Amino acid sequence: MTDKIKILFLAANPVDAGYRLRLDEEAREIDEKIQVGSKRDAFEVVAQWSTRPSDLQKTLLRYNPNIVHFSGHGNKKQGIILEDHDGNMTPVSKSALIGLFRILKDNIKIVFLNACHSKQQIAGLRETIDFTIAMNTSIGDKAAVIFASYFYQALAFGRSVLDAFELAKNQLELEGIDESKTPELLVRDGVVAAKTYLMEKAGGKEARRRGAKESGGSKDSAMITASGNQSVAARKISNSTIIVGHNNKVRTKKSKD
Repeated sequence: MTDKIKILFLAANPVDAGYRLRLDEEAREIDEKIQVGSKRDAFEVVAQWSTRPSDLQKTLLRYNPNIVHFSGHGNKKQGIILEDHDGNMTPVSKSALIGLFRILKDNIKIVFLNACHSKQQIAGLRETIDFTIAMNTSIGDKAAVIFASYFYQALAFGRSVLDAFELAKNQLELEGIDESKTPELLVRDGVVAAKTYLMEKAGGKEARRRGAKESGGSKDSAMITASGNQSVAARKISNSTIIVGHNNKVRTKKSKD
């Protein structure tokens, strides 16, 4: 059991995709934006790099996340693109992906597919998952990073899911990026996005509404752990902690200021 809102960050960046996305930059920006939030202690980010179809079930079962965030490539016809054992592209069908989340929905409140044309592949999820964020067309790498990081920043300040979505779109407009109409928020019938707040959670408990007692954040950062084959460079993420990840190994140590 955990009292944190767990974000599962799934990344896939196949070597034969034609161009490499800055997925590590997206993970870094999400982490940094969460750290400035007053509710930062309520969040934990777990990263799975070089995601393969064989990783999906075991990763969802292992971490039992509240938010599933996919960052990578999407294809209008083939769907979400993951990696095979050689690091090349392998698509996941719409029906298989929707079926996966219908079975393992458990504590999942938000599925965020930060990939081109992802709305067409996942629209059916709104019958099962409270909130699905997806792209209705292609989206630029910079826009994807900004939108995602500012969405989580707003959540980390205790804003509602709807506020977080609208603030993330607004940030694209503030920075002069003409892609604010690309992300869409799909909401399950009976759920009100403007009244849903992701506060402190304990395992599978429902997201608490505003008016529930909120605890103040401390200066500790949310922890990012890493799995998958990609190395994660050591970097300072708080005044006292460094997270180092390499080949599924994560350690922490005190830093010297």
